[in-house]
Amino acid sequence: MAVQPAYELRRVELDAAEQLSQLGAKSFQQAYADTHSTEHLAAYCGKHYSVEKVRSVLDNEHAACCVAYREADPIGFYVLQNQSSPAGFPKLTCELKQIYVLASEYGCGLGQLLYWDAIASAAEFGVDTIWLCVSTINYRAQAFYRKLGFVELGAGPLLEVGSDRLNSWILSAKL
Repeated sequence: MAVQPAYELRRVELDAAEQLSQLGAKSFQQAYADTHSTEHLAAYCGKHYSVEKVRSVLDNEHAACCVAYREADPIGFYVLQNQSSPAGFPKLTCELKQIYVLASEYGCGLGQLLYWDAIASAAEFGVDTIWLCVSTINYRAQAFYRKLGFVELGAGPLLEVGSDRLNSWILSAKL
């Protein structure tokens, strides 16, 4: 039986913006290296993982962010935001905006560990439903979320990575 790596999860605040910016860009580029060009990945990361953009997320009282560490190294994270769903749920829900781990951690259980911590954070917001958007070509993420009980609600927004345009699904799960 393989030994599970030791991970530490920490909720992060504004002082972690630079670290989270770097981790977000690196994990996104690793996740999509086979799907998008280097230029498109760089454009996406420049827009979505700039230090300023990350600060605005960390400064949002309706958001929670957690970073996973192995020893002192950041290796994964999630961002959860307490907001309405585009699928028309009758009350506030939480969107799992991002959950990414470095490629070195694929298959080690870190994604599930981050997910269950996000569920605990969502419960603290007092919601009973969590939702997310996932690219229709991100089969690994779709399988991960379906294994956790997510169901497809319908078509999501168009996702832009550089000039690449991707369709998405909205998935949801009850807490």
